[in-house]
Amino acid sequence: MMDRRRFVSTLACGLAATPSHAEAQSNAKMYRVGFLLGATGESVASLFHALQDRLRELGYIEGRNVVFVQRYADGRMERLPDLAAELVRQWT
Repeated sequence: MMDRRRFVSTLACGLAATPSHAEAQSNAKMYRVGFLLGATGESVASLFHALQDRLRELGYIEGRNVVFVQRYADGRMERLPDLAAELVRQWT
């Protein structure tokens, strides 16, 4: 099982590789990070907050230069394809 630090580091590295254009008037890059999990949001809340805290330490501030979009299947794995399609539609 992956420990919390490795999980956060892996996601942070993935974040840096997925730039997008900000929709606001700012010229700064806006990064989008999508979370698609079969679990409930409550069950992974501590990991999500750890990721946010670490990214904040690295200068990524939600709403300023990073946006998090979360989708959870709440244990119903058959929902994952629809949730994935929803994330893709939102960003295209």
